[in-house]
Amino acid sequence: MKKLAILLALALAFSACLLALSACGDDGETSSAASSEASSEASSAASSAASSAASSAASSAASSEASSAASSEASSAASSATSSEASSEASSATSSETSSGTSSEAVSMPEKNPNALATNGENVALGKSYEKSQLFQQAKKDDGSWGWVDEAPISYPDTDDKELTDGLHPSETGDYTDAAWIGFHKDCPDYKTNSYSYFTVDLGEVYALSKLTVYVGTTKLTGGISAPATVEFLVSEDGENFTSLDAISVKNDATTVEQKVEQTCDVTAQYVQVRMTSSAWMFVSEFEAS
Repeated sequence: MKKLAILLALALAFSACLLALSACGDDGETSSAASSEASSEASSAASSAASSAASSAASSAASSEASSAASSEASSAASSATSSEASSEASSATSSETSSGTSSEAVSMPEKNPNALATNGENVALGKSYEKSQLFQQAKKDDGSWGWVDEAPISYPDTDDKELTDGLHPSETGDYTDAAWIGFHKDCPDYKTNSYSYFTVDLGEVYALSKLTVYVGTTKLTGGISAPATVEFLVSEDGENFTSLDAISVKNDATTVEQKVEQTCDVTAQYVQVRMTSSAWMFVSEFEAS
């Protein structure tokens, strides 16, 4: 644009010169005046044209720069918005996927039976029947060590299969020979299969239960006996589908021979199973449900 303005100014100047030459036949004053006037007009015209051209060029350049800047800014904003939206969507998707992939739902308890009987705070397990895993049959083996022997009698039996719900507790001054105890052991074949010893009590009816209790032997009994490492209570209404109330880690209380392990709850059930783990002997005297 600037080159065009210069060329236009030069053309106008050349035209003025021609006019001046054509006026040379007139007197000197007239010629001088005409020449001066023509030169002035040419110069003014050239200046005006140059100014106009420069102004137009500047305006055009400014407009172009402004347009370019606006276009660049709009493009940048659009790109930023798109990037932000894409990033947000990707973040949301990742968060949802991570949350979905790592969420861990707590075990839900079965719906409570509205027809369940109230315990009125009484031990509804008293005198009820139960089944249990193997009790330890200990004898001296051929190699001279003591352990499980198929033909050996049960070392600490469950008299008439009712000691766990007969309401009787061992003497605090007694030892592991007290008849109130029955003895499970980690070397029993079914313990090795299941990784725990258990017993399951049939309460006879579906009850609304708030507390489950098992009484276990401690190291005060000596003879390698200790409170179980864990005790887990499970409940069921049909005797087949059991729900765990969570496993309890037990700390042996050596100040007493009989330690109480208790689970508070709010469930309805007819069957309660107790599972125990240990590194050796597990002695149990009584179970209660209320």
